[in-house]
Amino acid sequence: MKSKPLHSLFKIALVLSIVMALTLSSLPQLLGNAGEAETTSVQAKEEISSNWLAQAQETIQQMEYHITWADEPLIRGAAAGFQAPNRAHNLRFYFQPDGVQVIQRDTTQPAWVWRLALAGMGRSGAVDSVGNGVLVDEANLITYQFGVLEQSLVNSELGLQQTITVFRQPQQENAAPLVLSQQVAEDFSMQRVPGGGVQISFNELPVLEYKLQNAVDASGVHLAAHLEVR
Repeated sequence: MKSKPLHSLFKIALVLSIVMALTLSSLPQLLGNAGEAETTSVQAKEEISSNWLAQAQETIQQMEYHITWADEPLIRGAAAGFQAPNRAHNLRFYFQPDGVQVIQRDTTQPAWVWRLALAGMGRSGAVDSVGNGVLVDEANLITYQFGVLEQSLVNSELGLQQTITVFRQPQQENAAPLVLSQQVAEDFSMQRVPGGGVQISFNELPVLEYKLQNAVDASGVHLAAHLEVR
């Protein structure tokens, strides 16, 4: 599949980390005292049971977003690998060492396949390839480890949240901004939208939106950053 670049440019040349927040939840533990059990009202028992059931249902729903292994992906020609459905956005993600592929969740014969791959890092005019990443999965999180940088992807009701952390910035011979280059499928059109995001369309029909939420350096200072489509 042909691809074209989508660049993230950071105006301040510092150690970079694009940070997202995660929320963890667990089932409640129901603790009781045997001596007080006989005086517990039926109403209180029903309330505890109702709350526990609601928490259990929420936990089961969250588990739908976990990363699992797919021996036979729905994408023609794709190798076995990690995958995760996203019910809230009706999407399914496939995670391969060379990038992420996205299709609609409610189909066995996808009409379109969008691809996103972190491809390079450097300065404007001198971006070097980062190669394929080493994948590590845990629950609804999958991490691509590239050595000098790391990409984490969290699948949730918010969509697929991408976090890129640069551990060692490229050498700086001038004041050129830091560039993170990503390859995307060429069969799609991309258009900037208000708020700094990119709307992705297939056959003139909008299907996805990609947004840069924030960028901070190692000390937590916010950096000026924007997306460029080339």
